[in-house]
Amino acid sequence: MDENLKFISTCAVGIEEFLIQELKEFNFKNIKKEPFNFRGRVLFEAENFEDVIRHIYRTRISNRIWYFLKIFKLTEISNWKDIIYEYIYSLDSDEFLDEYTSFAIRTKRRGKHPFYSYDVEKVAGQAVIDRFLNKKKKRPPVDLENPDLIIRVDVSTDNTVICGIDLVGYESLHKRGYRKYEHPAPIKGTIASAMLRLTEYEKEKHLLDPMAGGGTIPIEASMMAINMPSQFLKKQKLHILKIKKFEREKILEILDEEDKKIIDDTFFIYAGDKIDKHLEGAIENTKSLRVHNKIRFYVEDIKNLKYFFKNKKFDIIATNPPYGIKVAYPEEVKRVYRDFFKTLKEILKDKGRIALLTPRRDWVHEYAYGFGFEIKKEIKVYHGKLDTGIFFIEGKK
Repeated sequence: MDENLKFISTCAVGIEEFLIQELKEFNFKNIKKEPFNFRGRVLFEAENFEDVIRHIYRTRISNRIWYFLKIFKLTEISNWKDIIYEYIYSLDSDEFLDEYTSFAIRTKRRGKHPFYSYDVEKVAGQAVIDRFLNKKKKRPPVDLENPDLIIRVDVSTDNTVICGIDLVGYESLHKRGYRKYEHPAPIKGTIASAMLRLTEYEKEKHLLDPMAGGGTIPIEASMMAINMPSQFLKKQKLHILKIKKFEREKILEILDEEDKKIIDDTFFIYAGDKIDKHLEGAIENTKSLRVHNKIRFYVEDIKNLKYFFKNKKFDIIATNPPYGIKVAYPEEVKRVYRDFFKTLKEILKDKGRIALLTPRRDWVHEYAYGFGFEIKKEIKVYHGKLDTGIFFIEGKK
């Protein structure tokens, strides 16, 4: 068994605490938020790679996970090329790289530096090639588009450089594979899952998304309810299957073991929208996971829901309403927020919970308090190139 293996898990900025909760549930140790001055990242330790493979397959919050190799400092910024070259050259990459394994360097920078990301990638890439040539007398193939191995070399605001092996690859884990219909303003599955965690969603609770759009929140909830891994539809595409160090067949066995934990159970999820096209798209998305017959879909304007549901009340309402930023008449969208909270007075149970993703803090405060709700928590989240917020709101008795 390997000891003290270190990994970095990344997520949307703002939902790190939910990622930490998830890592604790996997029994990972020495979990640290925002390591090396990088927001949206969590450092953790695992006893073996097998547990990390299960985490990659199951995580609902992480975007990518990489195996931590080295950290160093650009002590003399004017000499950054030599420092990066020397440290990357010293990396023992033999267990991951051979003459048949293509590789690429990927770099993210935070802050200002006298170089760009592609400059770092060029220098680090040459260091990997030179080391391999000197040791093996052969040149490893470089593939910038679809490499078998991605080596991460990131630079933080204080000139700290962290290096690791990307175990996820080009496509982030927030892409689940179920989205056949693209809503014009989709929410990421990772953020939807964070919202559901915030409300402490369980399959026994009655959940409503009244502005469901492409259905991401109801779909993520249904996957939770039946214990389906987030990457269930993408298992054959997981990048870790390409990496030399790992046995492909063994990984597939682990994934099959996780699939056996999926249950066929009843849950109470309702998804609505006032636009037929979006609901049809949401249904199409749920068919990928074969949960379309378990989610109750409807087409209705939110202001009519107290009549539509009559005496029915919900434990949880989670939704991503329109923002009214790119429209000619934002006041029309503002009325949606008023109608939303007014309707919730009728269809939310006493002490029921609400999770709302929106940049419209002023509207949320105006109508939530105006209609007698209590805003328990606000979490700033960077989503869709906007500074948005997840609002956790509770109904009063």
